[in-house]
This record gives sequence, C-alpha cells and structure tokens, in this order.
Amino acid sequence: RSTDVSPTRAQAATAAARAFIAETPPGTKIGIIAFSGAAAIVQPLSADHQLVSDALDNVPQPDGATAIGDALQLAAQNLPDRGHRVVILITDGVNNSGSDPTTAAQWLGDHHIPVYTIGIGTAMGGLIPGTNEEATIDEDALRGYAEVSGGAYARVENSTQLRDALAQLGRITTMERKPVDASLGFALGGAGAMLIAFLAGFGLGRYP
Repeated sequence: RSTDVSPTRAQAATAAARAFIAETPPGTKIGIIAFSGAAAIVQPLSADHQLVSDALDNVPQPDGATAIGDALQLAAQNLPDRGHRVVILITDGVNNSGSDPTTAAQWLGDHHIPVYTIGIGTAMGGLIPGTNEEATIDEDALRGYAEVSGGAYARVENSTQLRDALAQLGRITTMERKPVDASLGFALGGAGAMLIAFLAGFGLGRYP
C-alpha cells in the first residue's frame, strides 16, 4: 500500500503486469500467484492472455505477512517438468513468514529455473498507510535469490521503471523463436506493502 511508488506500489505493479501480458507473444502461458502469509494460485498457467489479465482483478489487496519462500515453492510446483522455465519475482523483498526463500531459490536454480527479481520501492518509503511500519526494501535478499538461481536483480523506484523492466524481459523472450515452456510469477500481498511474484510460461524465445 505504500505510496512512494505512485499511485501505490501495488497499483503500479498491477498496471505493469497488464502491460507485460498485453505485449507477450501469442502462445505465452501466464499464471498468477498471490501471497501474503501464505501463497495461492489466482490463475493457473494459460495462453489466454485476456483471461489472465482479467484475473489480476482477483489478486487480494496487500495485507498480512510476507511468505516469499512459499510463493517460490508454489511457482516451482506448477511449472512444466521440462522446457525453459523462468520465475520473475516483483517485491519489496522483506520476507517474514513461511519457508526460506533462499532455499526455494536454490532449488529452482538447481533445476535450471532462474529467478529474476525486481525490487520495487524507494530508499525512503515512509510509513505504510494505516500502519506504524516503514515501507522498506531488502535489496540484499533479492540479489541473493537471483544469484543462487542464476537470475538477475533490478531495482525500480517508479511505475515507468517497473513497466520498462517487465517490457525488457518480454522482449528478451522473443530473441530465439522456438516453442519453449517458461514461468513468470506475479502476486500481491504482505506486510501492508505490495509484494509480488508473477508467474508465466513463455511460448516463444528464451532468456540468455
């Protein structure tokens, strides 16, 4: 709910997700996972992009704890057994519930599933609306998840940067034109701030 990213972290992330869905090539499978104190599938992997975009309306409002590890585990459980698979995690990175995210990210890396992490928020996020908690971001943790899985980390401080980061990832997936499976996870929730894991399967291209 923090407003350091306008209009809020959650709304900016949802708008970027819609843009990413709209720009992905036909055949791309996309699903949605939301998490706060626990993780749940909002939309199973589907190549129907309108269906997936509409499902973003069903993502719960940010609230409760933040179980990043549980979200990564659920993403792993719902990916195809073979093919190129990717997890993209958009979050403030402050895990405070559930299983260890580093362990989950390591498992994904061991199975050739990189985790690309995007940290959303400013250094001075201020108080989360309606709480006495600071809106923070744990960049060291996000770098760690990316490193152990073979992915990469990027920091975004406004809605434009967030949209550009997702658009760049979308463009990368079209570099090699052959059918592949992949995953990109997206979720909102946690600690009163916006925490996201976006899950998708790419029908074309692969990451380098």
